[in-house]
Amino acid sequence: METEQVYEVETDQVDIQRPAPTSEEGAFELFAALTDQKRRLKDELSAIERQLEPLEEVLLAIFECHPGKGAHKTGGFTIYQAHEIWARSDTNRRATIDVLVSMGYDYDSVASVNASRLSGIVREFMKKGEEVPTALAAVIKISEKIVVRACKS
Repeated sequence: METEQVYEVETDQVDIQRPAPTSEEGAFELFAALTDQKRRLKDELSAIERQLEPLEEVLLAIFECHPGKGAHKTGGFTIYQAHEIWARSDTNRRATIDVLVSMGYDYDSVASVNASRLSGIVREFMKKGEEVPTALAAVIKISEKIVVRACKS
């Protein structure tokens, strides 16, 4: 005797179990229902993110007014400031590649140099407690963005 396969779909508060489709039409219906739920959840997430944006500005101002306050615990979360380091090519990308290759990095095209990779290289130096080499600092722009984050306490 075969056991029926069950798909679990989590929603806000309740776990909904949907039986595995037993026909081609059932598979299409389940796919459509899950796609609909996914889109509704994305819309809800977008609405929440729009509400969080102005709150982040308020919290950054509060952290600025209380320099010793590194974090705040509430509602099972720790809310804190995070410092994000970003780098981008400040001159032409070819000059940036030339400097990176001279430092031992393997870059073969202009397209391979982007903000994400450059930021990672800069963060490596900072993690080691080292200064960004002068030649690299001359061809990139480094910026710091302070954001508010929350993690479960």
